Amino acid sequence: MKKHDVRQSAKLDFREDLNFILMPKVIPSANWATLQDWIVDAIRLSYYNGRGKFDDSRPSNEWFRRSYRLIEATWNALNSPGAHYQFLLFPNLEIPPVYLRVDAYLGDVPWKKAMKIYTHAAPDEVVVDSPRVEPFDYPGAETAARIVHFIEVDPSDHTLATRYSYPIRKDGMDILVRAFIPNLAYVQDGVPVLEEFVRGIVLSFRDKA
Repeated sequence: MKKHDVRQSAKLDFREDLNFILMPKVIPSANWATLQDWIVDAIRLSYYNGRGKFDDSRPSNEWFRRSYRLIEATWNALNSPGAHYQFLLFPNLEIPPVYLRVDAYLGDVPWKKAMKIYTHAAPDEVVVDSPRVEPFDYPGAETAARIVHFIEVDPSDHTLATRYSYPIRKDGMDILVRAFIPNLAYVQDGVPVLEEFVRGIVLSFRDKA
């Protein structure tokens, strides 16, 4: 009989003190009748866990409408059925959120070979220059990296976006975090909060709980 691999029970937990929205694969009908109802609640949560937590303010109608359109577009365009977890992470409420996808894989592929896979851009992305690959400090990891791709969003005016990827090998698993920042102007505010999120991911195994 084949021995059970405890890694099949891998579970990821995330920091609860950062301002993000978990994008569910299916809207739970017991809590929300429609996608629109869920979006409205998600917007309220994102605001009151962010600015409203500190100054008791209320969102403006303009901010509410903008956030609604953005979350709806993310759900329709970016929600990927194969991903383990997907988030909108708000570095602050003045700039667009960072889109995050988090996956976990068995870490059986040699790291050098795995990194060749992780450094590839998506097939539909126009990448400017080679990816920037750097070491990344993640608690307890055997090895981890930060990979930065610069992506041409609009060829007509050479608008650039960035994709940050964080492959992490720990306890025989590979955690892969991929983040999309829609404009270089948001990198300075977005990356520090993004990396707080990444370092706050906790890997555990249900069989050991």
